[in-house]
Formats: sequence, C-alpha cells, structure tokens
Amino acid sequence: MSYKSRTVLIIGATRGTGAAMVKNMLAANHRVIAVGRTQASVEASELAEPKAIWISADSSHEGVAEQLLGQYEPDVVVLVGGAQPTVAPFQNMSWLQFSQTWENDTKMSFEWSKALLHAATDKPRLLISFSSGASLNGSPLSGGYAGAKRMQTFLAGYAQREANLMQRNLRFLSVIPTQLIEGTAIASQASQAYAQASGKTADQFMSQWPQPLTPERCAQAVVELIQEQPKEGVVFTISGSGLAQVA
Repeated sequence: MSYKSRTVLIIGATRGTGAAMVKNMLAANHRVIAVGRTQASVEASELAEPKAIWISADSSHEGVAEQLLGQYEPDVVVLVGGAQPTVAPFQNMSWLQFSQTWENDTKMSFEWSKALLHAATDKPRLLISFSSGASLNGSPLSGGYAGAKRMQTFLAGYAQREANLMQRNLRFLSVIPTQLIEGTAIASQASQAYAQASGKTADQFMSQWPQPLTPERCAQAVVELIQEQPKEGVVFTISGSGLAQVA
C-alpha cells in the first residue's frame, strides 16, 4: 500500500507539533482532517490553514473515534494532542491532577486503537501516536505523566499484536521524542520547572541538546513514516538528529 495523497486525521492539530503536522501534510498533498479540542482554537487555526477540514471534538471521549473514522474514513490517524500536565512534586497534587494524562492521552490511544481494530472495513490504516521521552526516564515533577505516556507505547504494541492475530492490514506506531520539543507549551513549562530545580535558566536546560528538536522536524518525521510505510517495528524515537527504529 502507498500512503501518497491519503486522508490524514490529526488529533491535537491546533497548536505546536500538531499545527506543524497540518502544514506539512498539506504540503505533501494529503487531505487533512484537523481536530482540535475547542471551537475557539479550531476557528483560529482554520484562518491560518483553510485547506484543511477543521473539527472541534474531544478525541478521548467514548464514541468520538468511531464517529470520525466512519465519517471521514482516514487512511492515517496521528495522535499528537495531549493534556498539559500539572508541574509539582506528586505529594502536592490531587489524584485528579496526577492522573489527568491517563484520562486524556492514554485514554485517547485506547479509544482510537480499539476503534480501528473493531472497524468494519478491510482498508489498510496506520495509527501514529506520540509518546514522550519522560516515558523512558521518568518525570518526577509531572505526576503520572511518564507512566501514561509509556502506556501509549505499550498500547501500540498490544494493538499491533491483535491486528496481526486478526490478519488485519493495520499498523500501529509509537513515536517517542527523546528531548523536549522547542516552542511547545509542555517544553516551556518543563524546562522552566527543571531548570529552577537545578539552579539553571530554561535556556541552559534546553542547551543540553545541541541539535534542537522542533515541531517542524517532528512533522517531517511523520510525513516520512507515512511515505515509507515501515513494514517492521512499532516503536521509533525522534531527536534533533532524526528518526530511529527501536523495536
């Protein structure tokens, strides 16, 4: 199967890495279905990229994945949106703050993977979900974030196993950024918190990575994955120096 000129549905399309993906997918001649959580953010984004089809929906809610899959029949789904984690030592959080990433990011991966496996169609489809470097090394100032993002990667593997057993032409990939993505809200929040904890400035903290990872580079990597259609592997890392297959 070739993924050239396909329908790509992007969750979290209104800002940061998701917004860069909309731009790059359109440039690669894909049809883009761009999903944002709030109507206000969608309306603002539509002015910037009117060639995309813009939708306001909470993609972690039950039934949303099935509805959008049925309505737009995407060939590719990219999960890049997520909750902004509370930054604090865990003992200063409520359980709601600690678990918010599980209830949003992990649940979103669960709902979309499940919907793809249950979809009554034989058409080939690709799901790419973005995890976080925190899933590899922990993140002591963001509650349950690291575990929730790690579970997203596990879910990609679980879903691929089930697709293979069912002999379905489905691919599930997890992309793990191994450094903070410059210019994103999470990178700004995390770099300030961890810099302060270590007596540094945010710029000094970010300078630990000599080659910055940008939303543009992440978007280009997803375009590469769609075009190259890797037949093996579920887990990929991305850094300022590029994309690499892990497992």
